[in-house]
Amino acid sequence: MENPPVKVVKKALDALEYVVDESLEQPGVTLSDISEHIGEQVTTVRNILKTLEQCGYLSRPAGRLYSPGPKCSGLARVSLCKDLINKAEVALNTLAQMTGESVVLATLVGSNRRVLMRVEGGEVIRVNSQVADDGLFWSLVTSRVMAAYIPAEEVEIITQENGFPKEAWPGIETPGELEKALKQIRLEGLAEDHSNSEYYAVAIPLLQRGEFLLGALGLYMPAFRYNPVRRIELLTAMRQAASNITNRMEG
Repeated sequence: MENPPVKVVKKALDALEYVVDESLEQPGVTLSDISEHIGEQVTTVRNILKTLEQCGYLSRPAGRLYSPGPKCSGLARVSLCKDLINKAEVALNTLAQMTGESVVLATLVGSNRRVLMRVEGGEVIRVNSQVADDGLFWSLVTSRVMAAYIPAEEVEIITQENGFPKEAWPGIETPGELEKALKQIRLEGLAEDHSNSEYYAVAIPLLQRGEFLLGALGLYMPAFRYNPVRRIELLTAMRQAASNITNRMEG
């Protein structure tokens, strides 16, 4: 006979599920509503919610109403990973074939960047994407572009876990500079890096319904092949691939 679930854990999950469900129709849920829904005293529920908030699963942006926290977004992305890989496979292979360059599909799992797919380009001289990805979180363009499209609370968790950019992203040494850099990425719709003398790197976001971050497409090209016209060609192809992927995810 299986042991019954731990009561407090079950109550915490019930509370979290209720807040997530209600957030689809309203900006937040009150403590009293949650208490009534899960059938526990307000004092007990307050302690449960405080723990969920401290762990990043709930937040109170208005100071009173509870809403899903930044870690809920990470869980949502994880749940979509298998579908994303399936829906992106054709588009990534086509992108690598059309451009001849190496491409990657990455996502955020908690505060970590995870590569879901790699397709090496067909050019004789090309960048090994696995070698190019061998760096700190903030040194990678896919990480930067994904950080630009998530809530500030998620960015804060990332900086707590991975540290502040500093040497990994030259010129970004203060919270204000990071916020400004991420805002610029959102304005341009891409992150790119010319700092490596051997290759050029660029990444664009994958957004479901134009809002929720699914992940990012990254492309690496030998530096000697870079020029402004080539850059535009690559971005056009990448954006078409991103559109094909998100359309399939939403279809």
